[in-house]
Amino acid sequence: MRVGSLFTGIGGFDLAAEQLGCDVLWQAEIDKQCRGVLRHRFPHATLFEDVKNVTAGSAKEIDLLCGGFPCQDLSVAGRRAGLEGKRSGLWWEFHRIIKELGPDWVLVENVPGLLSSHKGEDFAILLSSLSDLGYGVSWRVLDSQFFGVAQRRRRLFIVGRAGGFCGPEILFESESMSGNPVPSREKGKEVAGTLESRSTAGGFPGTDGACSGHVVATGFPDPAYALSAGGDGDTARRFGTGRDAQDTFVVGVGGQVSRCLTGEGFDASEDGTGRGTPVVASPLTASYAKYHGAAAGKDSTPHNLVFPGPRRLTPTECERLQGFPDGWTGVDGLKDGPRYRMMGNAVTVDTVRWIIQRMVGAG
Repeated sequence: MRVGSLFTGIGGFDLAAEQLGCDVLWQAEIDKQCRGVLRHRFPHATLFEDVKNVTAGSAKEIDLLCGGFPCQDLSVAGRRAGLEGKRSGLWWEFHRIIKELGPDWVLVENVPGLLSSHKGEDFAILLSSLSDLGYGVSWRVLDSQFFGVAQRRRRLFIVGRAGGFCGPEILFESESMSGNPVPSREKGKEVAGTLESRSTAGGFPGTDGACSGHVVATGFPDPAYALSAGGDGDTARRFGTGRDAQDTFVVGVGGQVSRCLTGEGFDASEDGTGRGTPVVASPLTASYAKYHGAAAGKDSTPHNLVFPGPRRLTPTECERLQGFPDGWTGVDGLKDGPRYRMMGNAVTVDTVRWIIQRMVGAG
């Protein structure tokens, strides 16, 4: 499948598409720093500096056009100018490009606020505009927590298929079939599961092998979830210790479980200390601990945990929360500020990969 993306950002749609074997031909992004990331990560793709420059004469023919047009005028936190706003009104550039290029598939992402903007009129206009171009449309609000990342992030996805009909199987799947995400669950204090196991709270992970190598518990009756850990979870679960100081970690604050995002190397590369000086972090509970023990790879005895206080997520942790590889935005000497902004605006790779995979399967 040949892919073009608009409002590309740092390439969440594009990365997901390439992971599925698709060919990303071109991208359009107005932000200079984002373009720096795109040039580094997608050197083979043509990069337009503005969606207004994308035309039938300048862009190669594609099968899928995807992107998340600006949401500022649609968000419930904004002034809600809707599709008449200067930024969210760029939907009409998206619409123009669909009309000119006529791709088989269209995938659009935005905030759920689009559904209620101007009492639903903006959403109705958007759907009608796609229908007028001959596209059948399906839509659904999906939450990133059900696609393997440790965050709750609800976004509206709209799928259009040329020819007047878009089957619901692209965004919806029977519970009796394999591969469907968890539709819902009771909200609470539990973290959104792990990157690979998608485990939920209740009982110690690792006992059944479902989370082995990715979860380390605290010695308290509840599990501690990690986005990436490795090492010996069994030892850590029983004693709050680890045999491998570079991989295992244990966290717990005042009898409460602390959830971690990192384990391998403890993000030692972020502070330049190297793998031999691991630092354990539990950002989802705004606490962190320094792990004092043996050098990396050596057997160790029980260690002390020190909790100096709250800290913010690192850029690498933000990348992991959005499903990007470590260091994805760490190019061209970018400082943390722009990297945080980029990740906050990005689409969750795991979620869009789930959708595009169904498009590929549908032909």
